[in-house]
Amino acid sequence: GWLASDAPARLLLVGAGALPPLVALLRAGTEDGKLNASAAIYYLAEDDLPTRALVVEAGALPPLIALVNSNATAAGENACDILLILAADRRLRELAEEHGAAG
Repeated sequence: GWLASDAPARLLLVGAGALPPLVALLRAGTEDGKLNASAAIYYLAEDDLPTRALVVEAGALPPLIALVNSNATAAGENACDILLILAADRRLRELAEEHGAAG
């Protein structure tokens, strides 16, 4: 997570296309894969509004919501934290609600 929490590195990671493979891991990865992908997405989106929008555009909402509703405890907690970050932006919150997140 430390690399994703460094602002210049975060821009490089997102610009290099890190989000789509991370979202793919959220959807179909192993339990560890989902945990690591959700942690990476959290650190990428934590302090960066443009990256938050890119997380949504990458299709992360449905697998994040599925993780929250699953028995994947640690990955589900990360997913919940990501959804809370996204909910800070009204537009992203509305998109999350459209995808089935509680309002």
